[in-house]
Amino acid sequence: MLSGRHAAASQPRPALFVGRTRERALLADVVASARDGGAAVVVRGELGVGKTALLEQVAGPATRTVWVHGVEEEAVLPYAALAELMRPLRRYVEQLPVVQRDAVEVALALRPGAPVSTFAVGTGVLAALALAAASDPLVIVVDDHQWLDPSSGTVLSFVARRLVAEHVVLLFAVRDGRGTPNDDVPGLPVLRLAGMPAPDCTALAAGRGLDVPPEVLADAVEETGGNPLALIHVLDGRHHPGRGSAQRAWAAAVAGLPAPARVALFVVAAAWRGAGAVVLEKVLAELGLGLDDLEAAERAGLISTDLAGAVARPTLSHPLLRPVVVEVTPPATRIAAARALARHAEPDQHAWYLAAAATGPDAAAATALAAVAQRAQDRAAPLEAARAWERAAALTPPPAPEAAGDLRADRLLAAATAALLAGSAGAAAGLCDDALVGCRDPLLAADAELVRGRAQTVLGRLPHAAAGLVRAAAAALPRDPARSARLFAEAAVPLAMDHRLPEMLATALRGETADPAGSPSLPGTAMMAAALALRGDCGRARGRSALGVLLSGQADATEDLPFLAVLAEVRMWLEDFDTARRLLGSVLPRARSAGATPALVRALGVRGEVERWLGRWDEAYADATEALRRADELGLAMSIGPALVALARIDAARGDAARCEERLDRAHREAAAHGIGCLAVTVSAVHGFLALGVGEFPAAAEHLEAASSAAARGGLDGPNVVPFAADLVEAHAHAGDLDRARHALRRLEERAVATGLAHPAAVAARCGGLLADDPEFALACFDRAAALHSRCPAPFERARTLLCRAEALRRMRRPAAARPDLVAALAVFGELRARPWAARAQRELAATGRDGATHPGRRPEHLTPQELQIARSVADGLTNSETATALLLSLRTVEAHLTRVYRKLGIRSRAELAASLAPAPASSA
Repeated sequence: MLSGRHAAASQPRPALFVGRTRERALLADVVASARDGGAAVVVRGELGVGKTALLEQVAGPATRTVWVHGVEEEAVLPYAALAELMRPLRRYVEQLPVVQRDAVEVALALRPGAPVSTFAVGTGVLAALALAAASDPLVIVVDDHQWLDPSSGTVLSFVARRLVAEHVVLLFAVRDGRGTPNDDVPGLPVLRLAGMPAPDCTALAAGRGLDVPPEVLADAVEETGGNPLALIHVLDGRHHPGRGSAQRAWAAAVAGLPAPARVALFVVAAAWRGAGAVVLEKVLAELGLGLDDLEAAERAGLISTDLAGAVARPTLSHPLLRPVVVEVTPPATRIAAARALARHAEPDQHAWYLAAAATGPDAAAATALAAVAQRAQDRAAPLEAARAWERAAALTPPPAPEAAGDLRADRLLAAATAALLAGSAGAAAGLCDDALVGCRDPLLAADAELVRGRAQTVLGRLPHAAAGLVRAAAAALPRDPARSARLFAEAAVPLAMDHRLPEMLATALRGETADPAGSPSLPGTAMMAAALALRGDCGRARGRSALGVLLSGQADATEDLPFLAVLAEVRMWLEDFDTARRLLGSVLPRARSAGATPALVRALGVRGEVERWLGRWDEAYADATEALRRADELGLAMSIGPALVALARIDAARGDAARCEERLDRAHREAAAHGIGCLAVTVSAVHGFLALGVGEFPAAAEHLEAASSAAARGGLDGPNVVPFAADLVEAHAHAGDLDRARHALRRLEERAVATGLAHPAAVAARCGGLLADDPEFALACFDRAAALHSRCPAPFERARTLLCRAEALRRMRRPAAARPDLVAALAVFGELRARPWAARAQRELAATGRDGATHPGRRPEHLTPQELQIARSVADGLTNSETATALLLSLRTVEAHLTRVYRKLGIRSRAELAASLAPAPASSA
């Protein structure tokens, strides 16, 4: 039997387990499901409610169980809990593909290596667990999840959300209300434990051999709420009803110990878990004590023996004793014990003990913690790195008046950078605030403003982010024009999100001119091109973006990836889909391998939009689904809304009104919570498109007018950025408001002429046909629209034009001439599964005297978004193992999905898969 668990510290618990019948049955079913696939459940409840005891009952009968424990004093050590999990599974790590094996081994400090990402570690752990459970299901119990080190908590949450085909069950026990980074495991089902009912409490007392009068038991149950731990403390005489909690009883017991026993007990509480009896004896000897000084604590039931490895050592009898012991120990004793423990500890523990012993600035302790922070960064443990950098900064002596640098500010900035990488934008912004206080180096201040601006952008403090970045850019300009140019480019990002496009353009222009003697930069060029395209100046946007494409080969591996995605988006708006695809083909694999999730999410969103334009809606949906999942996991609030809108637009076109509305409601909440002004246009536009598709024309016109007003307020004048103008004309026309329809059409025609873009011109011609009084002129408009569509591949819009032309022909009593257009339009709508539009075409075809049947589409059975992402990766030439690494899945999950893909598509080889998914070439502008 596998067991990564040390013998549990004893705690008051009934001799026989009682109650929890329903909970035991539910969890037993989950454990049994490991035979069929993976699952994960969170068991939540207050201290002492019986979470651990319940999991022991459920997991005990399992064939193979590994226990992992969160330990409060180890929460600063990277991957401490994960090491406990993987120790008995080491041989499976050694069987992993090289990239995954390297990531896990570097993270666990099993060997040195290049820095890795948390996602790469998670993928490797998932793959190792899948191997371990390949022949026999595996149950993993994570006890006291709230005390896990953040890196282990992140990886285990990552694994839990991806258990599909793996025969692994993860059970988490989480205590309520601790306020720690691991207080929650989002995205998993939760089983909440409350206190036990009175009959079970009676059985509990009987099982402990306690003869308690009924009235005393009833009072105890009422006082404790049926909490088993509290009830036992009340009933076994350690304290009496009405006299406080178990912690207060422990505090009294500790205070009653002789002074040497209290000091020795603190050493036991403060020692790291791996410290054996020999180490404890040495530490106690330095303090003039010995192991025999713990006898009084043992008699009081405060310590027990933990068989960790081959050597027995005393441990606290309950984890909650630790804060009690610390609280009642005088500071001088704590400092002396920390110094003694530091002399016998490993490097990471040594640094933290030095910090605990420091009473003021301490250069040696600060240097040691800085080294700990750097090691944590290299092992993909950014939150632990942030904590170590922040503590190192606090211990750093102030700089001398004549010193050029500011080591304290440097370390605070390093802490902020690590916190932002970990997704803790609030902490990052606060650390930057601290770094900027009294900072004498303007370039260091500029770097701090850059990190703070990025953090504030994530937090939705867009005006503050933009203002700070612009100030920093102006301050850096005299000394470092290149750095100033990047800051101006970064400032343009929150301005775009805040829908302040004139200011975005002015800021981007300042970035372009910041360094007249230097070469153009990719960030500045990309943001200038984006600002011009958003404002509708497509001629200049085309030139700037062409320069950006030339600069793209010099892009930095990580810092410039978001700007490459912006450049691809601009080329898409300019109808140059081939170049957009080429740029994204460079960004996506680099972002995946570097663990650059924000850049990856942005690139997935842009690629999804390209695919939607080109009629590859399943691919677009898969990209947006992955973007949303990644943004949710890392808390990228600025990216959640756009991903939701992208999915909602396809839901609307396919007639899934409920799902579309649900996504738009959430996108609206995200916009309101984080001040994302640009979503006001897109959310209203998709609402209008949904109503238009189902024939609710007045409602469609109302939503689309709201989108138009929001676009005008923000200065958005690029007709392809949010292409809703033709929908607005059609909504007004069908609602009978021809004056407003003609007004909207004139505006659309003006933008088509001004930008020279094919799509606005095509849909303007289509709308001209809709509003024409002369039937022959209407047909001429539709013919012109069809010709323009050939310059900008957008199958859905071309099919809409065919539908409108056929409707006009039928009204002219030319049904035979209408049929070919309707058949062609119906084929496109059927392939895209655009059900409302297909239904409209079918009705028209039936009115011509011929029954319509929905086109079957290019696939006999459509793939799920995840199946499609896996299929696309394999079709691009990646092996199954490389696909698993890229998509953060286990090899077993990839293989299971790929089997279903082959079955659904009716193919047998990778070559056939590549051929079936190959995109058609798109014309370039």
